[in-house]
Amino acid sequence: MAYRLRTVMTKVILHFNEDLEWLRVMLTSDRLEETKNIMCENPPFTFLRFQIKRLLERAAEQGVLMPLDPQFTSVMLASLPRADIILYMRDMGYSAEQIAEEYCRSFVDPLFIHR
Repeated sequence: MAYRLRTVMTKVILHFNEDLEWLRVMLTSDRLEETKNIMCENPPFTFLRFQIKRLLERAAEQGVLMPLDPQFTSVMLASLPRADIILYMRDMGYSAEQIAEEYCRSFVDPLFIHR
């Protein structure tokens, strides 16, 4: 399951890196209340959150997930690969692949029990 979640998150980060128009759309200067509703209810975010939640629930069923709330964690993971931060890291010299790897190492791998 960790591999599958790593794959999903890597693809999201690589997509952000490749599609600058998508980045432009994701970056917004609206009021916080409006931005929250726009982001959390848009189809790409909802789809990603659902996929992450499903993978976490499967991992929990298999006994390979650390104790956590899949609903909460799916929202946090879906919101973490922010487009502006990905651009910032790229400007610092990280490749998209390095960003994806470090993201997964920091935020995905610790969720799983490694036997």
